[in-house]
Parts: sequence; C-alpha cells; structure tokens
Amino acid sequence: MHAMSSALRRHRGADVVHVTARCITPRIVERLHRLGKVVHGNDAIDMDDVQRVLSAGADRLSTNEVATAVVTCAQHSVGR
Repeated sequence: MHAMSSALRRHRGADVVHVTARCITPRIVERLHRLGKVVHGNDAIDMDDVQRVLSAGADRLSTNEVATAVVTCAQHSVGR
C-alpha cells in the first residue's frame, strides 16, 4: 500500500487509475474510490480475472476476451 500511496501523490491530477486485473482487490478499489478515483481493471485475460475485477468493485475493465467478459458481467449482475 505504501508504494500505491507514493504513486498517487506523484499523479494527483489523474482521474482514472488502472490496476492489473490479477492484482486488484476490494481493499485497493475502496481506497482509490475514497480518493475520488475511477478504477479500471486492466488486462483481464480470462473469466477469473473478469470476475475478480467485478467482485472488487472496479468501475471499468479491459479485456481481449469480450465474449467471456459479456457472459461473466451478465452472470455477475444477476447474482447481485
């Protein structure tokens, strides 16, 4: 977390923070949201990554597996 704090201090003007899908956690997302940042889950490469990004509460995600992401997002929405 200390490294993230240092990085955020250097980039105070940033509105969106990209967090690698493999590393994203609810704690990271909550902290970034408290700082007023939009959180983008970056490089979700499979269904587990997409689910992790969604479960962490990220605002956006990017993936090359669009069909998988669409199905996973739909399933995630139904489960809420």
